Amino acid sequence: MGLFTTVAVAIACLSIGWATRPWLDATLGASSPAGVPNTNSTASVNNSTNSTSLPPALVNATVNLNHNALLCVHNTTRTKRKKRDLEMNSTLPFALVADLDRNSNRMKPHEWEWFSYLKVGQILWDGHQFDVQWIKKLDIVSSFNTRNRSMELSELTWWNGAYLAVCDYTGVLLKIRPTTGEAFPRFVLADGDGKTGRTLKGEWMTVYDGQLFIGGHGKEWTQDGKIVGRGAEWVKVIHPTGLIRSIHWINEYTAMRRATGTEFPGYLSHEAAVWNWYAQKWVFLPRKASKEPYDDLLDEHRGTNLLILCSEDFGNITVLTVGPLEPEWGFSSVALVPGSNGKYLIATKVHEVGDDHRTKLTIFDMEGRIMLTPEEFVEVENVKYEGVEFLGEHENW
Repeated sequence: MGLFTTVAVAIACLSIGWATRPWLDATLGASSPAGVPNTNSTASVNNSTNSTSLPPALVNATVNLNHNALLCVHNTTRTKRKKRDLEMNSTLPFALVADLDRNSNRMKPHEWEWFSYLKVGQILWDGHQFDVQWIKKLDIVSSFNTRNRSMELSELTWWNGAYLAVCDYTGVLLKIRPTTGEAFPRFVLADGDGKTGRTLKGEWMTVYDGQLFIGGHGKEWTQDGKIVGRGAEWVKVIHPTGLIRSIHWINEYTAMRRATGTEFPGYLSHEAAVWNWYAQKWVFLPRKASKEPYDDLLDEHRGTNLLILCSEDFGNITVLTVGPLEPEWGFSSVALVPGSNGKYLIATKVHEVGDDHRTKLTIFDMEGRIMLTPEEFVEVENVKYEGVEFLGEHENW
């Protein structure tokens, strides 16, 4: 193939890809990621708590898409975002993906197959509060694996014309087709600075300036109280063209630890994060928080209810709370509610103590006020769901 033909094919592929993602207002000249935080940043703390209970909410329902509301949420850059109001009686479908850990292997003879669950629900808005209904649940299946493990999905995000999920064991970023449960490997991400044979333990994803950011727990790895690795303090940034960069985020993570009083030997562990374009803030809901050194068993009881709001450069940080502090529960994923102009967010919270795995879900505003009714948290099921994303007009989901 000649040079002219090669260039022509490349341009055609880019053009086709661009046309198939109508609400990604990214440009090839997207700006660089967040800058270095001000090390003198301060934090304001709100220690308010709310009561909670956990009733079943497994209600069969039909899907009623509100396309006008859905159009406003998915990943545009700061240059062309249009604000839309969440309409009365809006019905917004969303999906959860599960991390089944070692149980993702079907363990069937001669069937090299690993799976996760995709659970579809919808939220209903009455103008004052939200309600949640469940629609269906299906398997997501793949034969790709590393050392007999795979499909341990820890996040789900719409970006660049596809729903993408990351496996926190293999480091593989997969395209997910919610209608069929099909999964297609797209990227394999290396840990740390990218110059290692270890794969990324990806825990959170969000879109910033049209680029996909994928991060891990955001803390050092320790053994017997000593630091043995810092790969989880790096973030992967994927450009719409497919270019992958590794960004050292130790300053950003350190700024949040200072604001929450969890500096080393304490720790702050992240699995839920989103860039709120409307508010121009990074939103983090940590999974675990402790002022004491890391311990495998004690870590199961160090869940948190923190809501951390950071300015774009992490120079100004506010620490709030969402719901009560429940030591055995921690946040695993968060997403912006379509049509709310960045005011409301949906988040999953998981319980993982030994073999007891459970998930519940809530909706709250940027001040930490829970907006669900009649209960503040909705029980999902006895499975660990670690990714949440809203479904729209994409790929006829």
